[in-house]
Amino acid sequence: MAKTKIIIIQMKEIVSTAVLVILGILLIVLLVFIFGPKKDKSGETASAAIYNAGTYSAQISLNNTALNLEVTVDPDRVKSVDLVNIDESVTTMFPLLMPSLNDIETQLVNQVSIDDIVLSEDSRYTQMLLIESLKTILEKARIK
Repeated sequence: MAKTKIIIIQMKEIVSTAVLVILGILLIVLLVFIFGPKKDKSGETASAAIYNAGTYSAQISLNNTALNLEVTVDPDRVKSVDLVNIDESVTTMFPLLMPSLNDIETQLVNQVSIDDIVLSEDSRYTQMLLIESLKTILEKARIK
């Protein structure tokens, strides 16, 4: 029977040591969570939101032809820019209109600010006309 008591005492020591090790690991994990770097996801999205998500439009008048310039935005970026009711006669009369718009759209989708858009030498004035309308649209979409 004396041998049985030794085994019980050894088991008791092993169990108490295991409990202490588990408590130590839990304490370390708890300290890491308490004093570790904070990641506030809600603050990031609130500060990153620039626009009210949706589709906004404005009308451009070229030679008595009304064109609708449409911009789709997410809360943090411009998704797309498009001319909605463009006619063949308009594309014939203004051949630089669509390439200019595509160039501007590429820059806006790639997160370039509307004020930092690089204008090409070939279609500078067409792009300036489009950018002025885009500024008006993006001001409508901007969170106040």
